[in-house]
Amino acid sequence: MLWLGTAYEHGHGVVKDDWRAFDLWRRSHELGWDPATEKLQSLSDEYCKEAEKGNASAQFFMGVVHEYGYTGKPDAAKAVEWYRKAAEKRHPGAMFNLGACYLEGTGVKKNVAEAAKWFKRAVSLGHERAAEMLEKVQK
Repeated sequence: MLWLGTAYEHGHGVVKDDWRAFDLWRRSHELGWDPATEKLQSLSDEYCKEAEKGNASAQFFMGVVHEYGYTGKPDAAKAVEWYRKAAEKRHPGAMFNLGACYLEGTGVKKNVAEAAKWFKRAVSLGHERAAEMLEKVQK
């Protein structure tokens, strides 16, 4: 998984895909492979720099990293901060995840109305899972 992730990182023999690389390294890390943990940290460091510059995709990525603790202890409140930054830049995945945080009370106080607001915004940008969640919360 580590080497396949590295192939995706650089586009060697596959289409370059940082998310696929991240997923493979995450799975390898969860199996206790230390070099994968180092790769996760390296990718996270790169994305953090871009996130701090205002890149919405990188901000979304940092939200995921913090929510699930891929490079340390999970920090739901920090995840919400990153999701909000990306959501405010119209990132549909961040809008969906922010809505899910409000729906579950993850990193923020549970607020179904706020969750519905973010799901609705994500739906307006074509996010299919957000449409499913919006339907559920509106019932």
